[in-house]
Amino acid sequence: MAAVNGQYVLADIDGNVMKYDGATGLWLSTTDRWGNALTASYDNSGALLGVTDSEGRTITFTYGGGGVASVALPTGETWRASSTTASRCGRPNPRLLRNEVGIQPPT
Repeated sequence: MAAVNGQYVLADIDGNVMKYDGATGLWLSTTDRWGNALTASYDNSGALLGVTDSEGRTITFTYGGGGVASVALPTGETWRASSTTASRCGRPNPRLLRNEVGIQPPT
């Protein structure tokens, strides 16, 4: 790991390079040995707003109720979060529900 221009840069044995913000420790990007990259964007409070790949496709996150409210995919699909208290531990059981009629993950 090296500190470069206010970022921590970590390169692994396979040629992947991960960058983290030196002040906050937030993940900024990962690039593989072929140049494929994932880059993060954050709001002022440090919440992850989106992840963009080297082709310009972005997955966008929105927040509400103390967690992720929805995930928008580059294909236009949106998955919305739903919480139930049906977990075995008595804690909320967050699930993402697809925003298309009749298509939901198995229960």
